[in-house]
Order: sequence, then structure tokens, then C-alpha cells
Amino acid sequence: MSLPSSLPTFTATATNTNTPTPTVTASLTPTNTSTATPVPTPTATPLPWSNKVIDASNITQLTRLASWGRGYVMGYQSASPDRLMVLSSLGVYFYQLEDFKLLASFPDATQYCISSDQTTAAIVFRDGALKIIDITSAETKFQFEPLELNLPADFKAGIEPDQMKNFLRWYYQILPLAYSPDSNLFAMSQADGSIQVWDLSTGEPVVRLYHDAAGMDGQLMFTSDSTNLLSIGKQPLVYFRNNSLSYWSLSDGEMLWYGKEDGRLNQNLISPDGSLFGLLFRPKGSKEEVSRLFQRDNGQLIGQIHGNIAENPFSPDSNYFVTFHKNNVLIWQLRPKFQLIRTLYPPQEVSSASFSRNGTQVEVNAGQFSYLAPDFLKMTENKPREVKDPEPLLISEQQWRALGHLPGKTGITMTTEHQLYFWGGEAAAWRWAPLTDEVVQKSYEANPISSPVLSLDGTMLAACFKTHLQIDNLSDSSVNQFERCLPEGALAFSPNGTTLAMSVSNRIKTMSVLDGSLIQDYIGSGLPIVRLIYSPDGRYLASIGYYNRQNDFFLWDMVKEKGVPLQSDGSQWGVTDVAFSHDGKFMVLSKQVAWVISTEDGMLRGKLPAAGTLALTLDDTLLAVGGYDGVIRVFEMASREEIFNFQAHLGAVNGLFISDDGANLISTARDGSVNLWGIP
Repeated sequence: MSLPSSLPTFTATATNTNTPTPTVTASLTPTNTSTATPVPTPTATPLPWSNKVIDASNITQLTRLASWGRGYVMGYQSASPDRLMVLSSLGVYFYQLEDFKLLASFPDATQYCISSDQTTAAIVFRDGALKIIDITSAETKFQFEPLELNLPADFKAGIEPDQMKNFLRWYYQILPLAYSPDSNLFAMSQADGSIQVWDLSTGEPVVRLYHDAAGMDGQLMFTSDSTNLLSIGKQPLVYFRNNSLSYWSLSDGEMLWYGKEDGRLNQNLISPDGSLFGLLFRPKGSKEEVSRLFQRDNGQLIGQIHGNIAENPFSPDSNYFVTFHKNNVLIWQLRPKFQLIRTLYPPQEVSSASFSRNGTQVEVNAGQFSYLAPDFLKMTENKPREVKDPEPLLISEQQWRALGHLPGKTGITMTTEHQLYFWGGEAAAWRWAPLTDEVVQKSYEANPISSPVLSLDGTMLAACFKTHLQIDNLSDSSVNQFERCLPEGALAFSPNGTTLAMSVSNRIKTMSVLDGSLIQDYIGSGLPIVRLIYSPDGRYLASIGYYNRQNDFFLWDMVKEKGVPLQSDGSQWGVTDVAFSHDGKFMVLSKQVAWVISTEDGMLRGKLPAAGTLALTLDDTLLAVGGYDGVIRVFEMASREEIFNFQAHLGAVNGLFISDDGANLISTARDGSVNLWGIP
């Protein structure tokens, strides 16, 4: 993980307590404190590993060889028959709900919308492209390329290319979509303020609606007969001042009327005869929304109605409207004159009120009480109809993780046999092998007080609890518990997996993984330690302190059993990442810039104009730096100059790893994406 920062000055001291008698006793009896969650049967994925070592002569040929990850879940919705649409940070995924079989995936998709008849779904992509897919088969019915944008000249003149890129990326995540009630038409707003409508029976465009008054639309809604479109948005595009309501004719592509209105369009506020529509609006200072009803043909306000609305608030003839509070029911006359004509007080708390299908009565609480039209004075008490609310679709975090939707990756490791692992999680830890799509999960009875950590070979998972330290062997499911643990610190396995380093506040202890015996005890000064990193040969251990402030970084010599004093760089910035050279002779610290420091004497050996997540190539001649902008920049260590850069991810890079053979670079980003880079 990396944030822009810089380097402090400090002197560290170490206390050696390496004695034959252990101070931490161990119990090697396996326990049942954690359970593994069943996962889908893994499927092997062929992978074109590179065997060409990355160096200065070929770095510009670096190519993405593979990518993995389905991103963290942002929203999901079921569709008939037995389908599940999922929006993640990386795209849209289409599953069979019964067994979570993946039917189709749409990387880089930003939104989806399911038709009212649940036969198709519209999927929008980062570049503004649109696909219409068949819900049953998951096959693409129509594909529409991004439309050319006609942005105002003053808008284009006042915005930089990067700003435009970011604007479009943001807009395609929030732009409004709408199906017509008969599911035959689809409307999608565009970044230039226009609205495109397609005919989904033919796949042909119907009309593109342009306007200057309404600006950028925030919501679209078809009228009940699908002949007109309502849009509400900001006015105008550049200034974002007042909300605007527009009414469009789809036959001639013109705006029929426009008004300055605020609120949300709601399908329940379209009258049965189609002559009225409404907005839900929350007045300033009010705790509840009101319904504002308008004439469809001219946009004239009929009236403002207080109270909650149920599914059928209109009478069948569109002349009356019903709302409710928890202790009363309100009957509104809409025509010939708008007025509140009756307030009813049922003997029990009100949870719903709506007109019956024939319009002869108002039914309260699913028919528990009925009031007879037209005067609504006569009340009858009935046995309420049994109304079963649809059970909400709830999918657990464990299920999402098993499907590869893995939030919060903590680290990367790869064995010499190219077995690749990622791990993360807190209360429930996980290890993911993307080559086989295998996810192993550990659910703990108590919440860990430290982030779980994986050994470099991927076989051991360690976590601290209030009462003990626990090490799970993921190969044979055995569990070792040790009597004592250091609270709220950090953990790190040594490269050979025989030693575990633990921190508490500004203190570090190392212990034997085999029997829990204490090996070393280091005491430093400065901020509490939140991250520990071993050098590749295990000789040095780096510790990064809390909040990335000055005096937050320490270097420990595990052979000489002492701290290494570091020369000050004169800055006030804290350290966010560290990369050791493969020969262990120097390290690079990410701060506001990247400082090169000798591990032997702690002296500064220069700096590079970069900050972010770090990784050194096998020969230690090149430094890769992953940034917030998703770009990986490569610097030559000898000249300290940038020689290459490429867009690795759309989101901020939060992890870099170079394989032991020096031929494969793995990068991860906060959006959950994982990419493999190499020389083909």
C-alpha cells in the first residue's frame, strides 16, 4: 500500500532475549476455532508465464499476459428465471442463482438495468457503449457503440483532457437509464445532455433528444403509453444550478414543455388514464416526502399532497388519490377541483392504504379496514388478506468471496513453482489462488486483533486474538495455538517460514513457528507499528509506524540483533512502502519521493522522483512504482530517471510483486483488479 510521503531520522535500539528457555509456551493440539468455507470446484486456467527476465533492455515490451479478479460487490438484483445480476467494482457479472454458475461476464461495465418484463438487461460500459442481453440465455441481442458527443464549445474549451477523461468515467457510472413499460424502448442519457432512445424490437435508434435548458439529466421515465418521455436533471450542464423537468415527444423528437422542478420521478405517480404524473419531493426542513402532481400535457401543477403512498394511490378513474400516516388516512380529490376531502382514523396503526381495483373502496392495511366510496365514511373491519412480502435476496460475504468477489486484498506471494496467492480479510480471512480460482476461507470464532498474514509459500495463515496467537496450516487444516499474543500490532512471516515477527506499540518480538519459543525482543521509539516487511534473505526487518508520520520507520538487523540508525533526509513525511534489493544491500522507501538507503550503515544513497507502491527487478537495476492514477512508472536506479510508464489499472495501484525468476510482474489495484505483466 502506498501514499505519497517522506523519511524521518531516528536511532533504534534492540534488546536481545534469545535464550534456550522459551518465554512463550505453545500448544500444538489442533483446535476447532476456525472453519474452512466450501468453495466451487476449481478449474485450472492455462497461463502464459513469461520466462524472459525483465530488465532495461526489454522493459518497453512489457505486456499484460493475464488478468484476474471480479472486484468487490457494489449491488445485485435477481431476475426471472433464476438469474442474478451483479455490479462489482470491475464490471457486471451474470449468474445462475440456483448454483451461482457464471453465465456471462462484462468487464469494465459500470451499470445495468433490467426490463420490466425481465426478458432483457441493458449494460453500460466505461466508454459509453451499450449492450442489451437476453436474460435467459445471457447472449447479447444488440450492441450499440458509444455515441459522438456534442459538448458545448465553452465546456470543451474550459476543461483539460485529463479532466474530460475523469468526467466521462464518472458520468458513465451514474447516468440514468430507463425501459418503457412495455420493455420495447430503452432510453439512455448522454454526457452532452442529450438522450438516446432505441427500439429493442429491431435494435434501431428511435430518436436523439437534444436540449439546452434541462442540461444533464439525472432520471428518465417513459409515460404509461410509451409515446413520451419525462426527464429531470440539472440546469444547465456547466453550472449545476436548478433542477429542470422536461417532457418530450418521441415521435418528433421535440421538447413539448419545460419547468424548473425538483424531486424524483416515480412510476406509482402516473395516473391510470395517463393524464397525470408526479414527483416525490422533500421540502427543506421536512422529515417526510410529499407528492407533487402535474398535468401531463402542459406540466401545470395540480397540487402538493402530504403523506406516504402505497402501490395504487390513484382511484381507477384518476379522480382521487390516497395517502397515509401511521395514525390516519388522507383522501384527496384531484378533479374537478384539487382538495383534501377526508381524513380517516382507523383504530390501528396504518401501514398501507390504497384503492381497490374496482375503485369502490379504500383498503387499509391490506384490507383489514375498508372505507366505502364515494364519501369514505362507512368503515368495515375485515380479516386482512395474507400479504407475503417478497423475501429479500441476501447473499453472504462468504458466498461472494467463494465466487471471486474479494474486497481488501492485503498481500501477494508466489512460490518458486509459480503458484500465485493473494490474501486478505479481517474477521474472516481468505486465500485466493487465481490460477485455479480456488478460495480458502477461515471463519474465526472471535475477531482477530491484527490483520491475518500469509506465509510466502502460501501454506500458513497467522492471526492474533486477545487470548492467543493462532497459526492455521492451510495444507492439512491443522491449527496451532500459542498462549500469548501481542494485541493490535502487525505480523510477518520470515521468507523461509520458520519465524513469525509480531509487533505491539513500538516493540517487536520474533518467535519460532514450530514451538512458539521467543527468539528476539526489540524495543524502539516512535509511533506504534502497523506493518512489518522482511528483506528477501530474511536478514533485515523493516517496520512502518501508525499514520505514516515522521519517525515512523525502523530497520532491524536480525543477524547482528540490533537496530540500524538511519540518516535523516530532512523531510517531515512518513514512509508508506519499502522495497529491499535482492542482495539485501539497500532498500527503497516510498515517501513524497523514493529514497535509496544502505541497509548496512543506514546512509542515504540518493532519491528518485516517485512515490507509491514499490518493486525492484531481479537485478535491482529498475524500480517499478505504482501510483494513485493506476499508472506504473519504471525508473532506472543508476540514473534515477524514469524510462517507461504504462496504464496498468483504472484504479489506484496498491500492490506490486516481481516473481523470483524476475520475469513476471503482478500488480493489484484498489478496485480488486489483478494483472500479470511480462515479456511475451
